[in-house]
Amino acid sequence: MEEKVIYMLSAVAVGWAVTFALRALPFALFAGRGRNPPQGVERFGKVVSPVVIAGLVVYSYSTLDAGGGPAWLTPWPYLAGALTVALQLAFRNSLASIVAGTALYMSLLSFSGCSSLPDSIELDSRHPVLSISGSSVKFADRLVSFNKVPRLLKSYDVPYDRPIHILAEGDLHDLRPARQLMAVLCKAGYTRPVLVRERHTESMTVERDAHERGMRGSPMAPPPPERRR
Repeated sequence: MEEKVIYMLSAVAVGWAVTFALRALPFALFAGRGRNPPQGVERFGKVVSPVVIAGLVVYSYSTLDAGGGPAWLTPWPYLAGALTVALQLAFRNSLASIVAGTALYMSLLSFSGCSSLPDSIELDSRHPVLSISGSSVKFADRLVSFNKVPRLLKSYDVPYDRPIHILAEGDLHDLRPARQLMAVLCKAGYTRPVLVRERHTESMTVERDAHERGMRGSPMAPPPPERRR
């Protein structure tokens, strides 16, 4: 235990020293009256910030579909980005622009109408449609509330007697949120919620129903056959 504490304190100390040295280096090189930085350094300083911000923007939008769903087709990331850019051009206040854009993004994300869900889901433990980490639950990699999960399962016409696998993330040590989610599912009629930590079983793919996505939903594959005795 003491060795771990010493290791952690050493890592923090090294990180602090490196960060302090990098921040202090420009002042050490160009400090004092009459000592102006070279023109090349000044030009580089004017360019580096926009380049870094542009790289962060490209990286953020390039990972919208990392969860396997069509998140890049939904409008709210682009609306939040447009608001951030507009506020920055109008007021030149980076903090206000970022806070406003983030607030708009999270507000739109919290409404079900703005949430992008796939047309079909797989009901297996290799790709569990539900995952829980701490007090947050994800449905098809989208953050949702506990009470919304049964409505989403119903929108895909998931049978009530079908096993609903819930993946416990690696940092989940307190199982009370998982038990709460399982209680919500059982109360809604889904009698076979299963908490798993690994991904293994046969799968069943179902589509969303007509009311939710404007077309008729049907099972893509039947449930796995029962074993013969």
